[in-house]
Amino acid sequence: MANQNNYSSAQIYEEVSVWEPLKGCSLEQLLKYTSAENEAFSSLYQHQEAQHFPLRRNGDEFLTHPINVAHFLQKAKADYLTVISGLLHDFIEDSVSKYEKSPETGELRTIEQLDLYEGEVISNLHQEVNNCLIKCDYADNKANMIMEVVTHLTRHKRHRYYRSIAGIFHGRNEDVKKREVQVKLADRMHNILTLGNYFEEDKIYQCFKNVFILNNAKRYLHHQKEISDKDVLYTSEENTTQKLFHKCCKATYSACLSVYNFSLNQGIREIEGYIQLFFEKYNQQIGGLWGVNEWNDEREHPSKLYDGIIRKYDAQLHGERDEFQRRENLEIEFCQEFFFKHHFNSRQLKAIIHAKDAHAIKAIIGMLLYDKNYTLKKFECSQLCNRGRKCFGELEEETIKGL
Repeated sequence: MANQNNYSSAQIYEEVSVWEPLKGCSLEQLLKYTSAENEAFSSLYQHQEAQHFPLRRNGDEFLTHPINVAHFLQKAKADYLTVISGLLHDFIEDSVSKYEKSPETGELRTIEQLDLYEGEVISNLHQEVNNCLIKCDYADNKANMIMEVVTHLTRHKRHRYYRSIAGIFHGRNEDVKKREVQVKLADRMHNILTLGNYFEEDKIYQCFKNVFILNNAKRYLHHQKEISDKDVLYTSEENTTQKLFHKCCKATYSACLSVYNFSLNQGIREIEGYIQLFFEKYNQQIGGLWGVNEWNDEREHPSKLYDGIIRKYDAQLHGERDEFQRRENLEIEFCQEFFFKHHFNSRQLKAIIHAKDAHAIKAIIGMLLYDKNYTLKKFECSQLCNRGRKCFGELEEETIKGL
């Protein structure tokens, strides 16, 4: 292994910087394997290309996302089978989503119909993967492994978000789990890097989803004894997961910082010092970043604005829009009264909420990244879903026992 002192500044910057997504969905730059493996990779790409899935929300071609997930996995030196899993990670979910509405009647198909169709998609994809890997002399169980990864990464229509993520960190097969975590981190990294046309509230929501995944990834790294308090300057297959964790943290931090600065520029920059000082009091004196908290109605100091942020976005994640709005209205009302001398309008009051939420989430990310022992307590589905929610959907009465 090379000594760190032999690295040039440019090489070190490449290692510690946020990776930029590829432009477009060119396949050629990913073909770095044997001729047989490249042929298999190309065949699976073409199989996905033939589906003509809709454009992504930001207007990109749908293949831009799986190509970038595979690209990030390659940069982190994930193995060939993990990169293939990254290329295919959304295939089942995208196929079912495309089938969700009948083209003849426009009616939505039932969960039972979607389940049957999903089974067909999985079976056909499994056969396709198996045919491709046979040409590379991979054993049959490698196709099974890829399909297990891709299936676990699929969010089924009956499942809510936490349920789909919990399945990744609950897996019993450690080799499969490692690959799933790596693909999910690469997936969320590309998602957070391509938020261009999202509203600020949606950007914070996407950052919140990343915090949930990163928090559990940090716990996973602890469990695997793979966590380090140093940046990963020497990328190898042994530290692929930690590399992706670091990169996803940095991308999410940058997204929060962007929201924070945009919000301040809505005419509220004069109170930036208050936003930051209230946060410091909340974190240093109350220790508020160590667990999931509720909104404290009794606390008179504005530091209470940082209470309940995770609970608020958790409500949004569960589709509880009224609860989300109730919590945010409490914050807006408080800001309106506290900052009355500034005569902020409704848009500016909303910007204050966005700024302080982005600032808090940014701080959580920083601690996940640089405090070796830090994880956010009670940020698990079993802890958050304590009000009779059905994260598994109406047809399943299972509960999550903790991550």
